[in-house]
Amino acid sequence: MQAESDIVISPFERRVRWVLETAYRWVIAAIISSLWFDFLFSSIWMHGYIWSLNQKYEVDMSDRSAGHIVDHQRNLLPMNDRFVYCCLFVVAVWLTMIAAGFRSSFNIWQHFKLSASLGTIAGLIRCLQMKQRIYPAIHEGFYVYLMVFVIGIILTAR
Repeated sequence: MQAESDIVISPFERRVRWVLETAYRWVIAAIISSLWFDFLFSSIWMHGYIWSLNQKYEVDMSDRSAGHIVDHQRNLLPMNDRFVYCCLFVVAVWLTMIAAGFRSSFNIWQHFKLSASLGTIAGLIRCLQMKQRIYPAIHEGFYVYLMVFVIGIILTAR
């Protein structure tokens, strides 16, 4: 039996392996992004509940139950739309990494600085949108930082 390193791989097979590996990474990144989105923004969990109460709604949600808030959120953004949003977020992270010149020679600290700066910018923008409501800004800034960092690791880890 030959070792894996002794086997010669044709250029076509190398290309097919690269395509399959890349597709696998994109699918895993989209699923992880979707799960984190549900976890961080669902009002079933305490941080999502507090985040929901700090949103601008057409009705007062402070006296509503978590189930009512979840139903309201799901009516506004169904599951399929959330998954498409998460897939678009993976594409946005990939394009951001390309625009930032991310190469295989970059280390984890450079990736951390990129994701932390993007999270800070997103938090500040959200703070201005929400008219200085700090909790949604921190929450969404952390979400952007975490997603850029995790998706970047998934897409680039070797």
